[in-house]
Amino acid sequence: MKLFIDRFVFFNTPGNRGLIAGKPAAVVVPYEDTDPETVRPVVEFFERCFQYLQIRPGGALTVPGVTARGEVSKKPDVLQAAFDLGCSLVSQVHSTLSDSK
Repeated sequence: MKLFIDRFVFFNTPGNRGLIAGKPAAVVVPYEDTDPETVRPVVEFFERCFQYLQIRPGGALTVPGVTARGEVSKKPDVLQAAFDLGCSLVSQVHSTLSDSK
């Protein structure tokens, strides 16, 4: 989150906004709790930031019940969902590039 906020400052200028406007981005949030309502405000925060910066929402992956480093690597369904989200982002980028020609 800190990295995003640091970059937000850079892209939140008229001269730099065009570098990311129209490009897709995804939100990936592992979290300890198991209640989906716990992570909802975090996802909404990023989605609003994307909207403000004119970034296209490319999807979200939330992973509840993560309590230890490396724990996600033992969840094949989550790894597949992350892979699929990555493929979707690549497809969206290719689509954006095709549309601009």
